[in-house]
Amino acid sequence: CDSPIFNIASYATYEDKELNPNNEPTVEVGCDKAVIQLDDGKILVYEPETDSLQPWLINGNELQLAAKCVKLSVINSTNKCLPTSELYSRNRLLSISEKNRLYLDGVEIAIGVTSFFVHSNFLLATTLQHTLRLLPLGALFMKNLTQSEIKSEMWLAESTRALERGSRIVIAVPSPDTKVVLQMPRGNLEVINPRPLALHIVKSMLDKCQYKSAMEIFRRQRINQNLVVDHNPVHFLNHVRDFVVQLSSQSINRLCLFIADLLEEDCTVTMFQSMYNEFPSTKNMSEEPENVKQLSYWNLNKCGKIWMVCTKLLEILEEDVEKFFLP
Repeated sequence: CDSPIFNIASYATYEDKELNPNNEPTVEVGCDKAVIQLDDGKILVYEPETDSLQPWLINGNELQLAAKCVKLSVINSTNKCLPTSELYSRNRLLSISEKNRLYLDGVEIAIGVTSFFVHSNFLLATTLQHTLRLLPLGALFMKNLTQSEIKSEMWLAESTRALERGSRIVIAVPSPDTKVVLQMPRGNLEVINPRPLALHIVKSMLDKCQYKSAMEIFRRQRINQNLVVDHNPVHFLNHVRDFVVQLSSQSINRLCLFIADLLEEDCTVTMFQSMYNEFPSTKNMSEEPENVKQLSYWNLNKCGKIWMVCTKLLEILEEDVEKFFLP
């Protein structure tokens, strides 16, 4: 090396099925490489198989960071559907400087960042404003991002969470867990469960009709229960029986609370809009008949969301009046 080594980091593998709607096989990626930052800012990739150092290339040019970075993290996407051009590279280099500036492939994408961690599906970051923010990792691979796009559009609105002054991320437990460990200025550790991580898991459970487990997370995290219906209305209406059976096995009162919480609005376009902007495939109903697609837009249905859901529930409840009848 022409310059002393300043920092070293290993590769992290990112596999997002949201970016692979056709469920095509992904590329097997080994995590046996390492990225090295030299004292002059140049980035090299070490390959143990050949015992060689190669420069990190972007558009054919060697990457050289403008500042010394105290942490490096390489996100390697295994998604086969991503374009193979350098503009849409499967490898992205995240780094944070001593002056709290966050870089993606050497381009500044955020300022005031005190720490970050690459989760299974999100980039978590703490800020000088004493908040925790989350960015879907898929956004880092979709297009060539600029700082203004990252700051104004990509960060999830639901992710902003106030933290104690000086908090730093230690680790985020991989999916399907939602725990994030923070270190406080006094040195003690605290565990939190950020809302976007819980929502991401809940969406997967709802797709698999795991309503009992999903409703437990809804109760613990105090998530609006309208999401059970609005996440995919056609899917829910077709599996109302599964929902009633699983929920009633816990308590009939849970079913009463669910009905009482129903609202006419579609929460995927209001309170949880940013989560569904980033992952639109969960609202894809192209396989449904044309006359059923409109169910995803409750305001276009003359009957209304509450009427349709309650009618479907009533059909199931009337099959066993003794079990579901409350005095």
